[in-house]
Amino acid sequence: MGPTLTLLGGFSLVIDGREVGLNAGAARVLAALGLYAPNPVARPELGALLWPEKLRERALANLRGILWRLPDEAKMVVLDKGDGLALEGSVAVDTGRLSNAVDGVEPDVAALAAPLLPGWYDDWVLVERERVALAQMATLETRAQRLLASGEAAGAIEAALASIAIEPLRELPHRLVIRGHLAEGNIAEAIDHLERTSSYFAEEIGAALTIETTELVRLGAGVTRV
Repeated sequence: MGPTLTLLGGFSLVIDGREVGLNAGAARVLAALGLYAPNPVARPELGALLWPEKLRERALANLRGILWRLPDEAKMVVLDKGDGLALEGSVAVDTGRLSNAVDGVEPDVAALAAPLLPGWYDDWVLVERERVALAQMATLETRAQRLLASGEAAGAIEAALASIAIEPLRELPHRLVIRGHLAEGNIAEAIDHLERTSSYFAEEIGAALTIETTELVRLGAGVTRV
């Protein structure tokens, strides 16, 4: 198994089955390269990203210092591409698995839904966290739809609820939860989720659910109460 870089739920770099100890600066360099992988990042761009308050030369000096002090194992996974830096191609970055299974195995729901680099508050991390969250929700919702189509309602509900946990005001995963309950014959659960969601949307944003959502129970189970 090749090196793995974990960014969801926390940072870690594992090589040959052992976690590599890195200081905060080195972790940030590798995390940034991981988020841009497989594309290289120009050194000035990377310096400006990580040290936006520093002048260009100071930021580049910081970057050189961190690269020089990397543990030997970590140096092996950072490539100098001439026009920039990149991770070595064998490094598996967990954010890259949001849309694709690896060796036919999909990440579990908890891994897919974990926040990007929790506890990191750099501006670039906050921006990337939002981008990654959108990818996470799309992946979870696609999985839920696929599981519903294959008759695996419980798994579909789990995936849809994980998407809701990331963004509760996204309507599609609520529909998927309702459809999952209906597929299992749990009409009361479907009604309950619909009513709680309707109240939540009204309280939070003063908006009603779409007819596509409110009609699900009636059309799916012949129940008029919504």
